[in-house]
Amino acid sequence: MGFGITSLGYLMIIFDSMGGGLIGWPLMAYGFYRLSAVNNRFRLALILSILSLEYSVVNLLAIFEAVNDQGMFYKVSYGVYLAIGALLHFAIMTGIRQLAKEGGSEKIANTAVNRLYLTEVFYFWAILVMCFPSLNIGTLSMLLLGFRFIIGFMNLWFLYTCFAKITTQSQLEKDKKYFEDLEKKEKAKKRQKTE
Repeated sequence: MGFGITSLGYLMIIFDSMGGGLIGWPLMAYGFYRLSAVNNRFRLALILSILSLEYSVVNLLAIFEAVNDQGMFYKVSYGVYLAIGALLHFAIMTGIRQLAKEGGSEKIANTAVNRLYLTEVFYFWAILVMCFPSLNIGTLSMLLLGFRFIIGFMNLWFLYTCFAKITTQSQLEKDKKYFEDLEKKEKAKKRQKTE
């Protein structure tokens, strides 16, 4: 369906500050492309993940000192990246919630809402620190970084859970038909053996 590829891409974007987004965002975009066939929210996530690639390129240029990471261009790029990230996670989690409800998994639907709240708190906190640099003191900065990784790995595990557990109604019907056909074949084999 696309959750597996999206999970792999999400793992890479957790380490975006080291250039992982250059691989992660295209992987996520492809995963969202596949998921957009079953839910339109993932089409928005596809577009936003492509736009997020811009910051990964700017960040890589900053690593090689082609762009000043203290300059206005970098800061604006980072601010746009945070806003896109907040919208992206809204699209992902609401899309997962809708899919889970269609598949009858209320637990996953509720978990998607919880993950959305936690992730949006991170983005709000990060945008606040970016807009008011006086808040960016050592301890608070480290807490924000730690919170980023905790939320990132929680969301990664959640995406993997979706990969393992979420299915669409049409997939359920295909699986049911497959197992019914398999059962008919086994019964036919048993009848042949008894004859």
